[in-house]
Amino acid sequence: MGYAVADSHYADHVVVVTDTLVPFPNMPSPISSIDVDAVVVVDEIGDPSKIGTKEARITQDPRNLMMAENCAQVIASTPYFKDGFSFQTGVGGPSLAVNRFLEEYMVERNIKMGFALGGMGGNICDLMDKGLVGKLLDTQDFDMKAIPASGGSSG
Repeated sequence: MGYAVADSHYADHVVVVTDTLVPFPNMPSPISSIDVDAVVVVDEIGDPSKIGTKEARITQDPRNLMMAENCAQVIASTPYFKDGFSFQTGVGGPSLAVNRFLEEYMVERNIKMGFALGGMGGNICDLMDKGLVGKLLDTQDFDMKAIPASGGSSG
């Protein structure tokens, strides 16, 4: 649920959309019922096969690749780049490329992320499958590979 939890505290109106109703109270619930104005039941929440978009692919643009490589180099040059570091990821084309370049530094220095959070895509899941990420703290899933890796939520 990630950002939706914090947003629900400050929004003027909160509408929960679901395809599954459970008896009250729904426990544990990520969003407190005190913050919910309406619950809307639908037959199906979207089409998971269409979750991936063209934006959720590694960029092929040379300028963006250069920027991503430089970002990874800056990250790897900080004193915070050590075993167990935390990382906020995303699924924009350049962000995905940063993950790819960061992987090279991690393998070279035998460093693993303690956790990654943010927008999840197959790219960061691949790093976890390779043993380079300890945990994924899911806020949103952006492709079909991320959904089961993060526990099944989508955003």
